[in-house]
Amino acid sequence: MNEMEDGPSLSSPSQTKNNKLSPLYQFVVSKHLKNRQIDSFAFQQLGSRDTPMLRHPQRTSLLIWCGAVLCMVFTLLLIFVAVSILVIFLVIQPKDPVFDTPEASITSILTYPPAFMDADITFLANFSNPNTKLDVRFEYLDVELFVPDSDNPIASQILDPFNQRPGEAGFVSIHLQPRSAHLPLDLAVKLQNQEQSNRVAIDIHSNFRVTFKLGVLHYTQNLHGKCKLEMTSPPNGFLLKRSCKISRW
Repeated sequence: MNEMEDGPSLSSPSQTKNNKLSPLYQFVVSKHLKNRQIDSFAFQQLGSRDTPMLRHPQRTSLLIWCGAVLCMVFTLLLIFVAVSILVIFLVIQPKDPVFDTPEASITSILTYPPAFMDADITFLANFSNPNTKLDVRFEYLDVELFVPDSDNPIASQILDPFNQRPGEAGFVSIHLQPRSAHLPLDLAVKLQNQEQSNRVAIDIHSNFRVTFKLGVLHYTQNLHGKCKLEMTSPPNGFLLKRSCKISRW
């Protein structure tokens, strides 16, 4: 009976709590606590990084606004110019002004060695606006006198700018007096032979800029006019025939 009473007995709960924890259990618990601490620290860091994103946006500077306004104005100006050119070319279809010399006279031509010349030439220049809807302004007019086949003018004259209404024609009397103008020797000999045969050839060039106007719409074009004249010999030389053309440049 005593041996049966001395058998194994059950431990109480208080005794179980007081038992020492196993090493494996301690490792698992410590690792779990460390992971929680790391997650808490990461959350705090994430919150601190997100804090600047919650700030109010800064106002755009006045300089940037001014630059944006200037770009918009420049863009609108380019669009307006492009539309103006399209309207003038596609709808109105402007015609180039006319340059002509209906009258001309030679008072004197004198050539002397080795290859120089003096002359006195007067001609009437006709500038006309063939357009029926466009006003035209002539600017930077330069009229030059050439001996045919020569690259250099022997005389020139600058004209004042002027305006023309649609269909209007204007006449300008131009008096040129080349003095001691140098010519290549072959051209000087050729001019002497022309004077003896009573057939003197003269070229007149005109460079100018025209501005076509339709209300507030403007379009500018540079033009070059050329007239080839054939005249009788001085002192009473007059125009026999002419050929004029105009081109863009």
